[in-house]
Amino acid sequence: MLQIEKLCREIPGCFSIGIDGVQVGGNSSLLFTKMKGPVTQFTDLIYLEDKVHVTDDEAQAACEIILKEIRSEKGKCSSIAVDNAGKGMADSVVLLLRKSLVIYGIIVTRDPAHCIDLGPKDFALEEEFIKPVVDDTVALQKLVLLDRVNGIKQKLSNQGLVPKTKARFHSDTRMYQVSLTLESAAAQRSLLQILSSREE
Repeated sequence: MLQIEKLCREIPGCFSIGIDGVQVGGNSSLLFTKMKGPVTQFTDLIYLEDKVHVTDDEAQAACEIILKEIRSEKGKCSSIAVDNAGKGMADSVVLLLRKSLVIYGIIVTRDPAHCIDLGPKDFALEEEFIKPVVDDTVALQKLVLLDRVNGIKQKLSNQGLVPKTKARFHSDTRMYQVSLTLESAAAQRSLLQILSSREE
């Protein structure tokens, strides 16, 4: 951690703060990352309890974290990167920063990571494209995970007739997870090929 901090301080220029809402253990939290040059560093994770989705409270918490980073970095924050849902909160943070330290020039930008994955997220829901494939894949995995079929699978695996593979469910909201879901289903191919010939 100290080496990353040292590296960040040695990189010339301003830093950016990325803010995103995440689910951790079923609780909504705000995740903060600091980006400078080629380095992205975890900064903080705050659980807002009953204050979640209360813009003023989220903005106040974000403001405190950004001020702490400005003091420890002894540098300037140039932008706050958020997704569409966080824009209103980030605008409030900028106003709070202006009031607290007369900090100007911080802009709200679109988080580049969201630019990459929100498009495929929408793509995955397309009725004529990915969605039918994902739906069929999930149906296949449910079949493989049902007690009876899974029992046959275990029996065949123990006899060495099919390789030991595990069906895993992944969210279909991110393209890389769609890929993992499809890979997981594809691993069941040998079971499906032998299944129709088994008396069970």
